Amino acid sequence: MYKLVILADDFTGALDTGVQFSKQGISTFVTADKEYDFSKPSMDAQVLVVDLESRHLNADKAYENAASVARKALKAGVGNIYKKTDSGLRGNIGSELTSIVDVNGGKSIPFIPAFPKVKRTTEKGIHYIDGVPVTRSVFGKDPFNPVKNDNVADIIREQSSIETHIVTIDDIDDFDIEEIQGRIIIFDAVTDEDMERIARKLDESGTLSIAAGCAGFAEYLPRLFGIDADQQGKTDVFGGFIAISGSINPITMKQIDYACQHGFKTITLKPEDKLAQNMMELPHIKDLTGEIEGIYQKEGRVIIEASSSRETMEITDRMAKQMGLDQEETRERIALNMGRLVGILADRSIERTFVIFGGDTLRAAINALGCNGLMPIWEIDNGLVFSKAIAGTGRINIISKSGGFGKADTLVKIEDFLGLKSGKKDKNTID
Repeated sequence: MYKLVILADDFTGALDTGVQFSKQGISTFVTADKEYDFSKPSMDAQVLVVDLESRHLNADKAYENAASVARKALKAGVGNIYKKTDSGLRGNIGSELTSIVDVNGGKSIPFIPAFPKVKRTTEKGIHYIDGVPVTRSVFGKDPFNPVKNDNVADIIREQSSIETHIVTIDDIDDFDIEEIQGRIIIFDAVTDEDMERIARKLDESGTLSIAAGCAGFAEYLPRLFGIDADQQGKTDVFGGFIAISGSINPITMKQIDYACQHGFKTITLKPEDKLAQNMMELPHIKDLTGEIEGIYQKEGRVIIEASSSRETMEITDRMAKQMGLDQEETRERIALNMGRLVGILADRSIERTFVIFGGDTLRAAINALGCNGLMPIWEIDNGLVFSKAIAGTGRINIISKSGGFGKADTLVKIEDFLGLKSGKKDKNTID
């Protein structure tokens, strides 16, 4: 039986949370199956992460999905639940946190939205990205889920009437969580030391069974929930990689631009191709996949991106409107086609590594590969996760990243990790 179930709102978030456990030697499995049967665990793991794929849902549906999975987990005897939220506070924060409080009998839930290691901080209830209020960051400009408030309590109030309570940095050590019931308790944190103080305070309460926050607080949960390391071993690392980016986040686009400046070859999909009903059925796609494969075999790496510039995105938007597609349908169609491309390229080899940027693209790729789920193995960098796919007879490794994570040299770091710069294009291993 799982000791902890984590509920995430997209697949990259599920992985960058799950890896906080696997890198500590704790067996972890990530699935997108919202109907998962907790009475018959399919993987021998202590931690299960379920991708609810709820970031783009309406508030009521997001509430129902989170409540349903949490209720089934508790009924099956799972003792602990962690509601993973986006570090930029996108998505259905209020409705999903409220659902966990309701399912757990109205007990308060501690919510730690900060992730100081990647400069996501919370101070006096205001959330900051790189020192800038979240609404003025890239998350406030997200084309699909823009964050409209800087105050965490106000973000929750957009979707819920549940009461909130803010614990400032000065109040952490003296706060008694048992004195407050039926609320979302928002903890400030600016440094890793603040995160440690919060973990220590919650540990002292001795009653913690539910909590919420982004991947930043997940690394403290093994201690809080009494989960010990249980696995050892090595995982094969395949030298080359094919990068697929469906993300239009400016951070990701800068990373691709930086990689191009350092010799990476890039193919940008045409708007009419990525907006097709099924891109794989287009007559010229066979030539495109052959071109991708040729670059990969010669260079050991290749990038396929959905958009290379603001101009490309604007052309795509205009074409989508001419086709009668709304914003949601456009997002889904592009993700599906990117995922299908991963499936086709995976069939060309029994051993392959894909680098996938963007949660929607990752989810579509997992479906195209026929995966039951992923086992996160290692965190190459904050939010950059190396995983092993559980799919068929092929041996597929996936390196994933949320669009908003990482520095400009992210793809170069992946190259170093896989040993390409040192000429190691064959199989390697990591402990």
